[in-house]
Amino acid sequence: MNLCILGKLVLKDFTVEDEAGGAGIALAKTFIATVINFFNNFFSIFT
Repeated sequence: MNLCILGKLVLKDFTVEDEAGGAGIALAKTFIATVINFFNNFFSIFT
């Protein structure tokens, strides 16, 4: 899947299971984004 934050691609071809090391393993990622308008604060996931 691809992950976009505020319209900017931040992860391409990302799979949670691969990154975490297997199914059922928690994964946390931190991203920094500048929010200009609170109502446009969103993320999108495309598979």
